[in-house]
Amino acid sequence: MFERISNGWQLAKSSWQVLMLDKELLVFPLLATGFYIGADNVQRSSPLELGMLFQAFGRDDIRTPLLILGGLLIGLVVAAWVVMMLFGMGMMGSMGGFGQGPGMGAGGPQSFVTPAMGAGFVVALLVQILIAMCMFFAVPLVAFDGVQPVEAVKTSFQASLTNILPFLAFLI
Repeated sequence: MFERISNGWQLAKSSWQVLMLDKELLVFPLLATGFYIGADNVQRSSPLELGMLFQAFGRDDIRTPLLILGGLLIGLVVAAWVVMMLFGMGMMGSMGGFGQGPGMGAGGPQSFVTPAMGAGFVVALLVQILIAMCMFFAVPLVAFDGVQPVEAVKTSFQASLTNILPFLAFLI
């Protein structure tokens, strides 16, 4: 039991370290809003100005919801990191890994690394696509339509799922 608690604590500390390394994720929605505001002005034949990039920082009506959206993004990234880490550990364990020598398979370490790395890459890619689906439309929904952050994430995911082929083409 105490080993599980220790492992859980280590995982929590690692997640916090990821958060500390990716602080820019918190302000990403604010900066992205600046790009959306600039694009909106260009579409309306208004001049494009450098100050538009930081306009969301000064707008009280959208600053807090966008920071909440940034917090949601951080939460999704940390959750994705945990899922990918657990998947990687499961792959290693199921293949007799963790440095146990003969369990690696007849081909030696090379036969172990290739399938695990390939499967890990696929899982990482799928998780990142899911995060992109959650955030793709969320920023403009919050900034322009005043949608609450959690509802914007849900709506973004649903809209991306509804338009999955164009969404995947855009990602490519």
